[in-house]
Amino acid sequence: MQLSGMARGPTKSGDGFCALVAQECIANRVRLLNRAVSSMYDEALRPHGLRVTQMSILVVVSTLGEASPGDFGRILCLEKSTVSRTIDRLRSRGWIDVLPGADARSTRVRITTKGAAKLRAVSSAWRRTQRKAQAILGNDAVHELGKASTAFAEAARPRRE
Repeated sequence: MQLSGMARGPTKSGDGFCALVAQECIANRVRLLNRAVSSMYDEALRPHGLRVTQMSILVVVSTLGEASPGDFGRILCLEKSTVSRTIDRLRSRGWIDVLPGADARSTRVRITTKGAAKLRAVSSAWRRTQRKAQAILGNDAVHELGKASTAFAEAARPRRE
């Protein structure tokens, strides 16, 4: 975590805990990386009226054919509120259809022709940004990032008994 913009003054903790967190906290590092990388992709997708989270949901729905909001929430490790808000936006733009599920409380989502066209339209911007991110990280780091994200996503998923 970069502290260069923070005011330096007397600290109440003399044990070095704050310095340890500032320098080594994995959660802080991953959040910083997430914000920086998401910003890069969002910037590339902005001319298409799309954000990377929205694109990710469209990709999952397109891949699965039809899914419940809970399905892609679990796959992408998204909070229910994020999924709900994003579904509303995608539906209002005509990129997904929300269909009744097996019971009155459930729904299914599928990509529309317009949504599939949107994914095709953003593919070149996504590919350029993907190459840029890979160049910044390097191939070894991309490989390790893939392994780490899989491990943490698996650890974060609730266990079914």
